[in-house]
Amino acid sequence: MRKEIVIKNLAPAILLVLLNFSSVNAQIVRPKLGLGLTSYSYFNEGKLGTFIENTFFKSIITAPTIGLKLDFPDYHFGIESNYYQAASTTSNPNVFLFYGKQYFDLGLYGSYKGFSLSVFYTHINFRNYTDFGFGDIMDLAYDTGIGLGLGYSKESYELSLRLERAWEYNPDNIYGPFFGALEIFTLRLMKNFDLLNESNRSTPSKHESVQKFFNLQFGLIGSGNGLHGIVGSMPYVKLAPAVGVELNYKNFGVYLRRSLWLNLDVDYPEAGRFSSLNNHIGLSYDLKLFNIDRFNIGIHHVWNYTRGQQYLNILQNPTGGAENVDVLSFLPQNKGVGLALGFEMNEHLDFMLISDFYYEAEARLGKGFNSESLRFGLLYNLR
Repeated sequence: MRKEIVIKNLAPAILLVLLNFSSVNAQIVRPKLGLGLTSYSYFNEGKLGTFIENTFFKSIITAPTIGLKLDFPDYHFGIESNYYQAASTTSNPNVFLFYGKQYFDLGLYGSYKGFSLSVFYTHINFRNYTDFGFGDIMDLAYDTGIGLGLGYSKESYELSLRLERAWEYNPDNIYGPFFGALEIFTLRLMKNFDLLNESNRSTPSKHESVQKFFNLQFGLIGSGNGLHGIVGSMPYVKLAPAVGVELNYKNFGVYLRRSLWLNLDVDYPEAGRFSSLNNHIGLSYDLKLFNIDRFNIGIHHVWNYTRGQQYLNILQNPTGGAENVDVLSFLPQNKGVGLALGFEMNEHLDFMLISDFYYEAEARLGKGFNSESLRFGLLYNLR
């Protein structure tokens, strides 16, 4: 275990040394910084299939991801390392504990005509908490192994399907340290920044139109709080970290956004059980308003998980049957449609104003327009 941790801690330092070396050998080595998103089903990590029936798409989690690459373009191979953290809360911690994951990999890849094949060492720290680890139950699971990836790159964007554990490593296994696992399939979208190009770049890229077809977004989205006044630790406003993907063509676009809010008042005994996961998928159009050509309007479908409402239902009806345990803890119970108005403050920063109308919602929240219908956001775009 100590050896694995040392390798994990030394890898970024080794990559930074190689980055400095690459500045001298710019024609041979191209250092790249990657930012993106990793998505997978956390209810289905242990095998290709499902642990719980009909839960694959209902338990998709999206994690911001950072990566480093040393690309040797003339030789069609490179060195890569990636890191992300993922988390999901639960409304019923007596059955489903707080889920957390830290992922790190280091490996090699070969590339040809946009396609790439990679093999990498993985170190994964799975954590399940009760009361953020301050309770009596805390389960840790460190896994190491060998993973495989298949990707396709277009300009600075890369889409890849990765198998995080093709072979698991366990030195205590009597049949050998490596054995087949076929676990944790993930889908990853990354934007890679060529560090040498970025430092020397003075004019727009000739592929600017291609680059703007994809757009990754990171930022904050806020809303009212339907449980304020009902639960003691609930603030007036929820301010949630958000991630998103946009696909743009001329004035039209498709957007997917997700934001996760956690109640971090750890002094409150039920901290972490009151959280919200909000999702938007919609169509957008760029338009001119007030003679300003910086506006964008979108129409979307919204669905969200409000764990606090679920948890209060379980408290009121603790013997409510299998639905409380197997379904309510991860199904979205609020659904609606909405409009989004965006304003491009500069090339990278957008301000969003969002209004959602719920056709299905928890009784405490209410159908139609409610206390969480109006949202505002500030998003940073990697376009």
